[in-house]
Amino acid sequence: MCCVLNRLLCAATGLVIALCVNTYALAENICECPDPPGGSIRCEDDQVGFCNLEKGKIKGACITPPPTQTKGMALEAWVLSELFKKRITTQMIQEDKQLQVILKDETFIDPLTGAKTRFSLPRW
Repeated sequence: MCCVLNRLLCAATGLVIALCVNTYALAENICECPDPPGGSIRCEDDQVGFCNLEKGKIKGACITPPPTQTKGMALEAWVLSELFKKRITTQMIQEDKQLQVILKDETFIDPLTGAKTRFSLPRW
């Protein structure tokens, strides 16, 4: 709908393509990878994007959360559980400032290996 309106409003100016591309790009979930080497992982808008550096190479994945954990703190707990490889509860998030910072920064640094993983939550 927005793109149709953009076509009508911008037909005389030649800006239709740029506006429509930007409108459609919002339907993706893009996860920026650690830099260097950088890059990004493009996921469906309902998936969580994960991107890390492993042996000098980018390794990324798009994962669809379980149906009961697609929004809010339930989604955040699921993502942290995936990163820590152990169960993280919503109560743990509420009580632990470090977990809150990881979620805010969308960056996890493995305490054992120092490996950095970036992630991107769906933006509905």
